[in-house]
Parts: sequence; structure tokens; C-alpha cells
Amino acid sequence: MGLNKTTLHKKLIPILFLATALIIIAAIPFSLSQAGNLLQEKLEEYYAFMPVIMNKSPLQTVFGVTMKKFNAESGVNQIAEAGISWAREDFIWESIEPTEGERNWDTTLEQELITAATLNIKPIMVIGGTPDWALKAGFPCGAVAQDKFPALGEFVYDLVKRYSAPPYYIRYWELWNEPDAAGILGCWGDTSDPNYYGGEYYGQMLQFIYPYIKAADPQAQVLVGGLLLDCDPVNPPYGMDCTSSNFIKGILESGAGNSFDGVSFHAYDYFSGLGTYNFVNWNSSSSETGPSAIAKGRYLKSALNQYGFGSKYLMSTETAVFYGPNVPTPPCAPDAPAEVEVTKVYHLIHSFASAIAEGYKTNIWYSAIGVRCSGLLNTDLSTKPAYEAYKFAYSKLGDAAFTQQITLDAQVMGYEYRLSNRKLWVLWSKDGADHAVTLPKMPLVVNKVGSDGMAVQETNTTSLTVGINPYFIEFTN
Repeated sequence: MGLNKTTLHKKLIPILFLATALIIIAAIPFSLSQAGNLLQEKLEEYYAFMPVIMNKSPLQTVFGVTMKKFNAESGVNQIAEAGISWAREDFIWESIEPTEGERNWDTTLEQELITAATLNIKPIMVIGGTPDWALKAGFPCGAVAQDKFPALGEFVYDLVKRYSAPPYYIRYWELWNEPDAAGILGCWGDTSDPNYYGGEYYGQMLQFIYPYIKAADPQAQVLVGGLLLDCDPVNPPYGMDCTSSNFIKGILESGAGNSFDGVSFHAYDYFSGLGTYNFVNWNSSSSETGPSAIAKGRYLKSALNQYGFGSKYLMSTETAVFYGPNVPTPPCAPDAPAEVEVTKVYHLIHSFASAIAEGYKTNIWYSAIGVRCSGLLNTDLSTKPAYEAYKFAYSKLGDAAFTQQITLDAQVMGYEYRLSNRKLWVLWSKDGADHAVTLPKMPLVVNKVGSDGMAVQETNTTSLTVGINPYFIEFTN
């Protein structure tokens, strides 16, 4: 292809300049360092007038989705299209190191992590699956024997060193999944501990392991494993024993407050009718408090503040609304009423809107395909209504900064956010009934999210009837 004069001049300018600079340097008896300094100064002068062309960085939002794998068969392309910053994946210690000192790296997982990096997804990697040779006596899984802490340290050092580097770029490390559970899942929970349910011992592990992780990657972020927080220890429902939720206090009592960067936790709600949900273990419901993640997060903040670590961030790494028996398959019970999918649309918006308001670093939906009817996609990867709600919420809340809670009516939940060039309100009825509200001024855009997850733009007006369908209302600043 030929070059016109303008293009040719643009191509030749830097070449001619550099050549001239080199001739000048060669002709003057400068030292090498002086010559280099002169050339650097001239280059800076030249590039000061050059246009800077940069690709816009992808949004780093609270929005995340758990996927079985980071591949097309698990829906990674659909989820990436909807908008995602965060996901979770597991490193199974017993698979990588079945015999102490061995390393069997999972090349299939490594390819998935490369895919995630390509899609600008930040994986939070869960370290779990304690091998039998490292288990603490009396524990079927999870808790590591104290004399095996050095082996764990060597393992996590190798792991972090390998996967913090290109092309993986892993920065977030979650130590076990739901470690405050006993006998299942994270398995650090200790029923013989009447005060902190094994949290102090887990804290000792954190203190030992934290320096290994930071030595491997100073930028690494160490997370208390996604806490289950079974029930509210401050106001136990029905006289339940909620000692397991004091696990976080045990960690802090052990002196491990400086041995983690953030706390990951899980918060699920349960379908209770069209547009409604609750979690009685945390005295939470759609008609009163909103998603249970609010109550759980505030409990964790209170505990951290109590011990002087209120600056630690929180990450909601599993959240959804469930229906049906506690089994992973099928993803949704065949007899699930249609209202479940509708309720999921509304709960998802409540979840992400409140997560931003509560200041969580992440809010990760569980999951792409889902369990107990929580999925955004069907098993054939076709989209569900909640997928459309997620996509719309991301488009509006992706770069939103929370400013204040809105109180227009006692039964209307509302949040205000600051966008780059406008304000955004998100409103919905807590009790499901219609409530007439008056806006402070004429909005720019009014969107109402339907039961199909799709947003419909409505006529601008200062008088709204807010019901079960969430409203997204935009104003000038």
C-alpha cells in the first residue's frame, strides 16, 4: 500500500530525529552517561507532543459469577459478555501434592486460568483439599496438623510463585472454603471448642502461612476462607447454637489480625414466594432487611472493629437465592414454580445493589449453571431471565459509587450512586405492594426491570408507583 506525504512524514520524523541525535552525540566528547541523558531528554521532548492512544481498561467492579470451569462448555463466553470482574476456582492440594514433596500441576486448569486472564477476569483461587498425610488428628478433612504447617508453607509458596506470574496473574488467595464448618466443606470447625469453634487454630495457621505467600508475591492478597456463618450469634434464632459464627473472633483472638488482607464470606437466601425470600438463621427477609449478605457483612465488620481491624475489606464470594432440596443435581428441581425464576431476577438486583452500598469488594453469584435453581444459564447455555437482569445491572452499576440510602417510604428500599456524569437511584418495594413516591426532580432516564429480567424505559415523571419490580432512575448531578 502506498504512503501519502503526511503519512510518510510521520513515519520519518522519529527516525530522522534519532539519527540527528546520534550524530550530535558522536561529534561531542560527552561521556556515555551524558550522551544517554541528552538523548533521553530529547526523546521526552519529542514524545510530549505525540498523541497517546490507550485501550480503555475493563471495569473492575463487584460483579462476579462462579463457573465450574473457565471454558466455553461452562458458559464463560456468555458470562463474559454479560460483564464480569471476578470468579472463583480451586487448587486441590491433595491432587497437586498427593505425596509430600511432589508437585503435579494441572495443565488443564492452567489453560483455563489463561483464558480467564484473557477475558480480564480476576480469579479468587481457593486453596483446599488437604491430603491425608497432612491432616490434623481427628479431622476427616480440612484442618492441617501443626507439624505439617512447614509443608503447607512450602506448597503455598510454590503455588503462589507459579501462578502470580504471567500468563496467570493470580493475586487473590482464599484459604479453604467455609472453614468454619465441621466435618464437611472447609472442615476446620472444631465442635469441641465451646468459644470459637476452632477459629484460633485456623488463625495460627494463617500466622504461619502468611509470610510464605507474601514472600512468593508481595502483591498477593490473603483471604480468610469463605465463611459459611451458619447463624446469627448475636440474636440466635429459635435458640440455635451459633458458636460456629464466632470462628472469625477466634482468628482474631489468636493474634492473626495482621495475617490476612480480607475476609471472604457466603450469603444465601431462600425462595418463599413470588418476589420474596428469607434466611431465618440470620433474621433476614426481603420484606424487612434485604439479602442476608447485609446482616452477615455487618456482623463481620463489627467483629473486625472490635479487635481493631476495621480496615480489612469484605468479599461476598458466594451468593444466590435457592429453591428445593440441598442437592447439587439437577440444577433446578423439575417441579420448581415459575415464580422462582422471577424472584431470582429481583433478588439478584437487590444483591448487587446492596453489595455496592455495603462496600464489599466483590459479590460473586453462585453460579453460571447453578444449583437449587440459582443458575443464570440453562444446562444448554441458553440464558435465563436472571442473566438479563445481571447484564443490565452490570451496565448500570458497573462503575457506580454508593453515596447514600434513599428513604422515600418505609416500605421502599432505595440506594443512590454516583456515576461519571449523573446520579443513579435504585428502588424497589420491600413488601411487594405498590407505593406512590415523589422524586425530587425530573429524571433523565427511568428503567423498570420486568419479570423476564429485561429493562424497559418508561416515561420520565416525578411521580412513580414503586412495586416489586426494581426501578433504575437516573438524574443530572
